[in-house]
Amino acid sequence: MKNLQDLRKEVDSIDKKINELFIRRLDIVKKIKKEKIQLNLETIDRKREKEIFENLENYTKVEYHQYSHDLFENIIRISKDFQEKYDD
Repeated sequence: MKNLQDLRKEVDSIDKKINELFIRRLDIVKKIKKEKIQLNLETIDRKREKEIFENLENYTKVEYHQYSHDLFENIIRISKDFQEKYDD
């Protein structure tokens, strides 16, 4: 059985990966903004947000739905904020 220190190291490793993926996501958000400008589209896309949450429900265990939903609400909020503030 793993001890507390080993478990915390594992969490730290996961946190690092989450952050790396989040930064990667923000880099893609920059590209999306450029595409939206080229296509003369609004930054906010409620249909896409709904799609993200529907997909999330499909691949998340029921017991974690609310937690994943909360997480992605924040990820989307931060991404929209970043997209609005990002100026290439």
